[in-house]
Amino acid sequence: MSTRIYNFLASVRLAIVLFIALAVTAIFGTVIQQGLPAAHYEQLYSPRLFSLFHALDLFDMYHSWWFMCLLGLLAVNITLCTVRQTPPVIRQVFPRTVKGDASFFTPSRTILTVGSTGDQAALDREIRRILKARVAEPRQTGEERERFFFAERGRLSRLGMLLVHFSILLILGGGLIGTIYGFNGEMTIIEGEQASRITVAGREEPVTLGFDLRCDDFTVDFYPNGMPKKFKTDLTVIEKGERVLSHALIVNDPLFYRGLRFYQATYGIASASDFEIALTDGRTGREERVRLTPMQKVPLPDSDAFFAVARFTRDYKGFGPAVLGVFITPDRPHEIFWLPYRDSHHTYRAGDFTFSFVDFNRQYYSGIQVTKDPGSLVVHAGFILILLGLAAGIFFSHKRAAVRVIEKGDTVEITVAATANKNRRSFEESLLKAFETLGARTER
Repeated sequence: MSTRIYNFLASVRLAIVLFIALAVTAIFGTVIQQGLPAAHYEQLYSPRLFSLFHALDLFDMYHSWWFMCLLGLLAVNITLCTVRQTPPVIRQVFPRTVKGDASFFTPSRTILTVGSTGDQAALDREIRRILKARVAEPRQTGEERERFFFAERGRLSRLGMLLVHFSILLILGGGLIGTIYGFNGEMTIIEGEQASRITVAGREEPVTLGFDLRCDDFTVDFYPNGMPKKFKTDLTVIEKGERVLSHALIVNDPLFYRGLRFYQATYGIASASDFEIALTDGRTGREERVRLTPMQKVPLPDSDAFFAVARFTRDYKGFGPAVLGVFITPDRPHEIFWLPYRDSHHTYRAGDFTFSFVDFNRQYYSGIQVTKDPGSLVVHAGFILILLGLAAGIFFSHKRAAVRVIEKGDTVEITVAATANKNRRSFEESLLKAFETLGARTER
């Protein structure tokens, strides 16, 4: 029973099943957003579907017990496969003795026997030349009447498989370390203020950094259509009241500090005031600009009407910031309308006046993504090893060739055996064809 369990855990079939299961899991992890608040999922799914997904931990599957079991089982499978394959590979890569005797010429080898009556020294030189050109510098053993030449190249390429297996274990181990001891959270800092706590999905209590981050300034540039072109946060790291370092945080240029990575993720308007409204008198064509605070009422020129800003919104139907304007005239219902910021296509005409929202004072907040992944170095080492292992397995080959020379009176019998772990037939054919020139008789 123990042998059956071992063979099952070390089988290639189990590895294929586990890889398929992980691939299906990755699909679910892509379709179902991970790590969002429970209220968000309750709005997306029906109560029955929400209960099912919640019971299966599909909302945070990469931290679920069953996903950890899949990774653990895959690690066991790869470890046992590696343990099983390591001894024969090590014996091939680091043999105790280099075969250069009759034991290499077994019936399973491709053997070519040719007869030659040439000069012995010249014959040996020609054998060495062929082996060196096709394989490597040969070693010679044996006596004068029975000599052996053995050449070998690319033994270390056999280690490629072990490197790939070990690298997968490193990647899995690094991923588990990052999953268990790392986190992915967010923090929001208003211009001129500082913060030291991170909100992490799935955790009730925020994570404390152990130091403060201060947002010294936030700047954003826009395209002509109003879309953000570039936004930047000037951050300062403060420890024990002292400035440690400053960094301009922009997209794709994170800050690395104390094993944490800080990414510029988003931004928004924390507060707004002093709304500048451009109003054009349709009777005279004259434009005037007034600055208002919320609920401040101003009279319109040469008119008994008034205008006021009722409130401000950070995003109006995807058009960005906007104010809710109120046009007030005596004995008439108020006209209420939205004025998007700096949008010439969304002016509003009320009475004899046309209104547009042109400027305001604002204070931004910076949304920063914070990640901690203590297993990242292990994962990077695993990727380097897997590249080395694949390169060793793809671009290099383990080739071996042996030549036995037996003196039989005036005749010399030459036997050639060759093998390779890749493109074996092509290698054997080319090598044997080169040795056929040494004699007239060939046996395969």
